[in-house]
Amino acid sequence: MEMFNYDLIKLHPNFTQIEENVWVIKNFISDEICDSLVEYAESQPEEKWWERNKREWWHGKFLFAAENDRIIKTFIDIKEEIAKLFTEDWFLSDMASIHRMQKGEGMFEHSDNPTESMGRNNFVELSFVLYISDFEGGEIYYPKIPMEYKSEKGDLLIHPGVGRYFHGVHPVTSDAVRYVTTAFAYDRRVKELRDKGLVYEDVNSGQPINEITEAQATGENGPLNE
Repeated sequence: MEMFNYDLIKLHPNFTQIEENVWVIKNFISDEICDSLVEYAESQPEEKWWERNKREWWHGKFLFAAENDRIIKTFIDIKEEIAKLFTEDWFLSDMASIHRMQKGEGMFEHSDNPTESMGRNNFVELSFVLYISDFEGGEIYYPKIPMEYKSEKGDLLIHPGVGRYFHGVHPVTSDAVRYVTTAFAYDRRVKELRDKGLVYEDVNSGQPINEITEAQATGENGPLNE
């Protein structure tokens, strides 16, 4: 059985297809919710933007935001809205972080399911980028398609995790900061693997493995959707 019923995504009243299997849902969350998340992010001390994610590339860009009851409730509500886009036979990651890119910052090209480069499978079926601020530059781009997308606040961008949707982020050109939050929808098998503490599976042998490579530790090849 097909894990995802993409028809449910396409039935959303604000659905737009911008490329084959790359979709956006406009105004997925309100300006009020976006502004609330940004206000929380901007109220946090600078050291918090590094504390919970030790990958070097993420220094100053990653805020673990699930320590505030109001923000936790907001993330739960957003996750429940994303869940309505699918049938029951899936596993959606928790939303617990806010990512920022400031003027001059972008992101390297990567795959959210890096089987080709690492010989293992993260099981990422679909990736979600929820834009919670307006900014200039900072477009997500897909060099293998090729295309890029200029977001607006409240957009939910959706794309597959596989290699054809290899992507990066152009540098932000404005003083306005690029704030997003992300989530991943996984192959049903990953729930069982995660329950056992085994996140990855060797693509060739099919055996679960959980060692972390240097490339993942530095954030060069892990599931890093932006």
